[in-house]
Amino acid sequence: MVEQSLGYRATSEDLANENSVKADLERAWNCTLHHLPHLYHVDFFAERDNDLVAWVEVKQRTCKSTDYDTVFLNQSKKWNHLHALSGSAPAFFVVRWADGVTRYLDISRVRLAWLSYGGENDRWGEGQHDREAVFEVPIREMKVL
Repeated sequence: MVEQSLGYRATSEDLANENSVKADLERAWNCTLHHLPHLYHVDFFAERDNDLVAWVEVKQRTCKSTDYDTVFLNQSKKWNHLHALSGSAPAFFVVRWADGVTRYLDISRVRLAWLSYGGENDRWGEGQHDREAVFEVPIREMKVL
């Protein structure tokens, strides 16, 4: 069994959610998704008829899809890698929200105008901020799965 992309910090609920999104993408896109190793910077590669057809990064959000107008795509950890990989196959940013809505975007559609600065304010404890360059992707720009 290939290690799932969520790796050592994943709960059983995280893995179940990732597997649910994986199954939905496979059905919708008529492909097979394969987990990449934990330390790889993208979650899956998709194949059909033994051909690479896409790279896929999946994010889960605990809020509803209608709570915010944008969703963060980390520039250095995710976008840079997806962009580099997109030379061999399209690369997609996929998000599932707590209300069950799943949307996706081909990263070739990400605009530099969306580049901002954000992240979690107290992820590492009070005053210990995890803030960095992110694309604030407008949710309305993403296709519904």
